[in-house]
Amino acid sequence: MAVRAGKKVLLGALFWTAAFAVAGVALSRLDPATHARLDHVRTEGWRALHERAPSFVVRFAGPGPAAAEKYVERNNGVFAEVDGRFDRIGEITRVRRDGADLLATIAFDRARVDLQLRQGTKAVRRSQGRSFVFALQTLLTDERRAAVARRWQEFRAVHEAAVLAELQPVVAELLQGGAALVEQELPAALARHGPEIDLLLKRLRTEVGRDQLLPLLTEEVWPVVVRHAAVPAEVIGRELWEKVPLFDIAMRAAADKVLEKEPVRVEKRWRDFVNDEALPTLAAHEPEMAGALAAIARDLLQSDAVHRRVSALLDSLLKDPDAKRLTAALTRELLFDNPRLREFVRARLDDPQVRARLQRVSDRLQEFLDPVGDLLLLDESGQAINPDLARVIRLLLLKRDAQVIYLELGDGPPLLAGSEIEGRHDF
Repeated sequence: MAVRAGKKVLLGALFWTAAFAVAGVALSRLDPATHARLDHVRTEGWRALHERAPSFVVRFAGPGPAAAEKYVERNNGVFAEVDGRFDRIGEITRVRRDGADLLATIAFDRARVDLQLRQGTKAVRRSQGRSFVFALQTLLTDERRAAVARRWQEFRAVHEAAVLAELQPVVAELLQGGAALVEQELPAALARHGPEIDLLLKRLRTEVGRDQLLPLLTEEVWPVVVRHAAVPAEVIGRELWEKVPLFDIAMRAAADKVLEKEPVRVEKRWRDFVNDEALPTLAAHEPEMAGALAAIARDLLQSDAVHRRVSALLDSLLKDPDAKRLTAALTRELLFDNPRLREFVRARLDDPQVRARLQRVSDRLQEFLDPVGDLLLLDESGQAINPDLARVIRLLLLKRDAQVIYLELGDGPPLLAGSEIEGRHDF
């Protein structure tokens, strides 16, 4: 048995010696370029095995939220504020339970091997929105927003007059023609919703009038009217009272009672009084009435209490559920589901002259959009993808980083790789 085992060891050694010799001969016959590439692969492979990025363990203590494993998952990103901005520095590589605690292992990206965590660092799990607004906020950093604004001002200074000259005739025609079509369709739309409108108005007259409009008039508006209009009203009223032909009107009323079936003589005498006495009296006092009305309007416009109550009144009308539903239905029928309006807009946009105008505007805008696109999509070198765009793609398209870990960096002594970091959930 010992001899047989010795033979196997000897044969194995001879086989591997021969294999290495053959490999050595084969390598020696390779051309220098191929040999250099193989040396590079060997070096990089060795570095990848031995120069691993540091990793740490985040401990979320306690039971946490329901389905916490769905909030903290493998391959979700890890972010930290680096050089004044939040960057993706790594990802979650493992999630496991330790009793009631949830442990998440995070590993840095190789490009972040120099980033050093210090004691006092906290880890916060946060949710990121998968929305267009999130994408804009991510791509339009303060620096980029300032650059876009600067480019837009430069573009406007050169091209604004030409762009407006092209667009104004098109917009004016669309608005005028569209408004005419909506005006034609409005009576039919209101008739279709007649019962809803009647119920709404009836309810609002009762509720708004009782709860808001009546207090507004009695407590805020009426005192202002009395303060400015009482004196002119008293003067005008006294003059009119002295001129009213009471005896003449009474005699004519008696004559109509005996001789006529209708108050013919009374109405004629009253019209004569209005035309010959009342209207000239009011005209003579027009300056006082105009001054009182101006003072009333001024005080009402400057009254904070009136503004608050009017704003509350308008706000209640705008937020009324029935009013909102009715407004939404009318808007949809008159604008979005209006076949005549759609056909009108389509026909105008297909007009050769309109298309030529829009093409000229598009050509000019391209001079602004091209550099802005490069600013948002490419990095500073202009040769690689913007890291922020990569973040948006990872979130919106690859469905990653909806839940991320943000590191609030500490300022204590350096942490050793593999150390635990305190974590918490932030909703």
